[in-house]
Amino acid sequence: MRNVLTPAQTWLMVISLFWTLNAFSLAPPEMLVRLSRESMQLNKDKALQGDASARKAIELLDQAAAKLLNIQPLSVVYQGTLADSGDPHDYFSLGPYWWPDPSKKDGKPWVRRDGEVNPLSRAADQDKAAFVRFNEAVQTLSHAYFFTDKQPYAHKAAQLIRTWFLDEQSLMHPHLQYAQSIPGLNSGRGIGIIDMRSMYRVIDSIQLLKATDVFSAKEQHSLKHWFAEYLTWLTISPLGIEESNTVNNHASFYILQAASIALYCGQQELANQLLAKGLQLITQQVDDNGRQAHELARTKPFHYSAFNLQALVGIAALASKVGNDVWLQAPEAEPKLILAAEYLLRGVLAGKTWQGKQEPQIRNELLIPVLPELITAYQIDLSLYQTIWTQHPNQASQCALLFATNMPAVLPNNYELCPY
Repeated sequence: MRNVLTPAQTWLMVISLFWTLNAFSLAPPEMLVRLSRESMQLNKDKALQGDASARKAIELLDQAAAKLLNIQPLSVVYQGTLADSGDPHDYFSLGPYWWPDPSKKDGKPWVRRDGEVNPLSRAADQDKAAFVRFNEAVQTLSHAYFFTDKQPYAHKAAQLIRTWFLDEQSLMHPHLQYAQSIPGLNSGRGIGIIDMRSMYRVIDSIQLLKATDVFSAKEQHSLKHWFAEYLTWLTISPLGIEESNTVNNHASFYILQAASIALYCGQQELANQLLAKGLQLITQQVDDNGRQAHELARTKPFHYSAFNLQALVGIAALASKVGNDVWLQAPEAEPKLILAAEYLLRGVLAGKTWQGKQEPQIRNELLIPVLPELITAYQIDLSLYQTIWTQHPNQASQCALLFATNMPAVLPNNYELCPY
C-alpha cells in the first residue's frame, strides 16, 4: 500500500527543497529586529549611574527572571491535543471565536461568535498557551540577562529555545498548517498564522543571547535554518498566501512577522517588499481622522484598534532599520500613525464608550506597548498619555526600559512584561 503524505509533510518537503535552493544570507550577527540595543543600553547605563526608576525596573525584571530558572521546557510535543496529522510536532490550535453548535449532537460543524472567546482555545494544554508561556519566559530571561549580565538567565533562555526549535524529540515543525482549526469545517486556516504574531520577540531574544556562548555556531545556523523554512512556508504555502491577502490586523501582523524573520535570515529584498506593502497598509487602514474602519467594525473596537496599531508601529520600526521612513510618510500630510494613536488616546481621555458589544470595559493599558516609539517619533503631548502611564507603572516601566523613553512618575511595585 502506498504511503500518503499529510499536507504538512508535503509542505515540509517543498520547504526543504526551496530552502536548499534559496539559502539565507547572514544578517549582522547581533542585530535586533524590533528592539534597539542602543536604546536598551541607555537605560542600562542610567541604572549603573544611579537612576532610581531604571534601577527599580531592572530589579523587578531580575526578580521575575530568577523565578523562571526552574521552569520546565515547553514544546508542542508536551501538549495534550494533536493536529489532524497525528504528528505531535505539528502545532495545533482552535479558532478562538468558534463554539460547538448546540443544535447538533456532536456540535459539528462549530459556529462563530465574534468577540466571544471559547476558553478551550486558550486552555493550558493547548499549543497556543504553550507558545505564549515560552515566548514570555524567553523574553523575560533574555532581557534580564542583558540588563544584569547574569549568565544563568542566558543559559535558561537558551535551553527553552533549544527545546522548542532544535531538539529532535521536542521541536516544532516550521509551519502552521493546523493553526486555528474549526472542528467539522477544516483542519487549519491561514488566519491561524496570527498565533505566532510575536515571533519577532523570540528572534530579539535569540539575538540578545549571541553576546554569550550559550549557542554553538552549529546551533545558531540551525536556528536560522528553522526560521528560513518557516518563512518559506509563510510566503509560498496556500495558507500563507491566504493570510497575506487579508486587509485588517491579520495583514498587519503577517507583514510584521514575515518581515522580521526575513531580516533575521538576511533576506533583505523580501523584507523590503513586505515592508513596502506595510507602508501601503498604514495608508489604507487608517483614515484622515485616525479611525481604523476594519477594527472599529468588530465587537471589541478599541481592543482591535489598539491591537492593529501595535502591528503598524512594529512595521514602521522595522522599516526604519532598512532606510524606509514609514514614520513620516508623505510630508504634506500628518502621519497616519500619530492620527491613529491620538484618535484612541483622545477617546480614552474623553471616556468614549466605543459601543463594542463584547467590550464593556476599555483596557487603556493596551496602548502602552505602542506608545514609547510613537512618543519618540512624534513628541506626543504628555497630557495625552500621562494618566495611562501612571495607572499602569509596572508595564509602562518595562516598556520604557526597552525603548529609552521617560519612566512613569510612579515607581513600579511588580514586574509586568512589555508585550511590544
